[in-house]
Amino acid sequence: IDDNLVELCAIKNYNKTKEAYKGIALSKYIDKFKSNMKSLFNDGWNLIIEGPTGALKTTTACILAKEAIKQNYSVYFIEAQELKNIWLKQEYENLKEKIYSVDLLILDDFGQEFMSGNSDYQLAELDHLLRSRLSTNRNIIITTNAKKEQIEKRYSSRISSLLCNKMMH
Repeated sequence: IDDNLVELCAIKNYNKTKEAYKGIALSKYIDKFKSNMKSLFNDGWNLIIEGPTGALKTTTACILAKEAIKQNYSVYFIEAQELKNIWLKQEYENLKEKIYSVDLLILDDFGQEFMSGNSDYQLAELDHLLRSRLSTNRNIIITTNAKKEQIEKRYSSRISSLLCNKMMH
């Protein structure tokens, strides 16, 4: 289990009224996803959790990750900014096997990462990662504040199209 995942899944400073209201709204969706996880994973379905800051996107992804671990799936959690930094530092080869082969990859805060002058390389790596995971039915959960139009503008229609392939929103 990734240490970052354990830390992120620990809910601290719980604001009972605000968080409970959001939690009630999410609980049915989370329960449905958890109860159908095996078939969703076997069929290669993925999930984009979109919403504004504070909408419990990361918490929801962590809850689903915990359930996946309980069901003996391997999970790797990475912030999109961290993935971009790894690509730029050429440390990608060290993690490539893990992010390509893990059963469930969680990309947190997708669209918030800073794109450098080397963005063509980053877009090519992202394209390859998504295509590889989709073609092998390896699941992805993406959390983002960005709407589909913003993702298409930032990353290209190719990336946007890949994200719509077998993705639930």
